[in-house]
Amino acid sequence: VNQLEDTFRRAHLPITIKRLNIEKNDFPLGCPVARGTPTFVLYRGYSPKPEKLAEFRPRDIVDRIRTDLLHEHPGITLSEHLIRKWEGMVNQVSQRFQLLSQLIMWNTELEKSQMVLAGVSSSAPEAVRAMGKYLVMASSGDDKELFTTVVSAVVMCRRKGGIRQVSEIMSADMKRTDLLDENIKYLNKEVMNAEMDALVMAEMMAENVVQLEEEKGEASERIA
Repeated sequence: VNQLEDTFRRAHLPITIKRLNIEKNDFPLGCPVARGTPTFVLYRGYSPKPEKLAEFRPRDIVDRIRTDLLHEHPGITLSEHLIRKWEGMVNQVSQRFQLLSQLIMWNTELEKSQMVLAGVSSSAPEAVRAMGKYLVMASSGDDKELFTTVVSAVVMCRRKGGIRQVSEIMSADMKRTDLLDENIKYLNKEVMNAEMDALVMAEMMAENVVQLEEEKGEASERIA
């Protein structure tokens, strides 16, 4: 929305695109009130009346602009450069969603690793039991069963934290006012940082397993 508005302003096009906050009821006077999401409304001022548009996907935005804008202002000619810019933005929308998904995934993995290292929250008894079994098998060297148990712990932790991660990241994203290009750069940086943090946590977990193995070996030598 912000990027589209920026291109309209730079091209001096007589059209504005905005998001309405239905929680604040900030609908313009005479604008159709709708509670569904998403809802698209073509608002022309007080006359003619605003028109509720059929829902459309981002990839249809160029055709909708052509149809709605040129219908109202037949003297306007859209440059090929501007059309290519809009079409490129459509691809960027898909890229943005992919980056958001990656950020959620890495943050969930990071939180899971932190829970494992901290002994797992007592509010997740299934994960606690899985972690206990994980520690036992880490010292016994049963790799196959260890893998299965770690996966179980991950699933339990993800059930506890995955939905919250989605909610937190999406809520923060909705408050951003940057343009699409800037947002993609920001998300790329956030994904890289989250991935690095998760890898550091994985190394710490591996070091803990090695330490347990060494302690078990020392205990066996003392018994012998």
